Amino acid sequence: MKRFQKYLRAIIAAGSIVGFLGGWGFLAHAGKPVANSAPAPITAPAPSFDPGPLPSINTGPSSLQPLPALPPIPSMPRLRLRTGGS
Repeated sequence: MKRFQKYLRAIIAAGSIVGFLGGWGFLAHAGKPVANSAPAPITAPAPSFDPGPLPSINTGPSSLQPLPALPPIPSMPRLRLRTGGS
């Protein structure tokens, strides 16, 4: 069992190192950003939609009913779990 654990740890360590170096290599060889030499073409803006004046919120009586009050929840004492930590 001890031999298997050493072998497994070596495989994990080697895989980690290969993955790190491989990722580093991929990032090093990734395409570099290039500055735009030509400005973007200017296009005409799209026509905007004008919905007109909005109706007022405070017009007329409201048909909404108030919510009923919630029943009181009995409060329970909080239990403190004490451990024998340092």
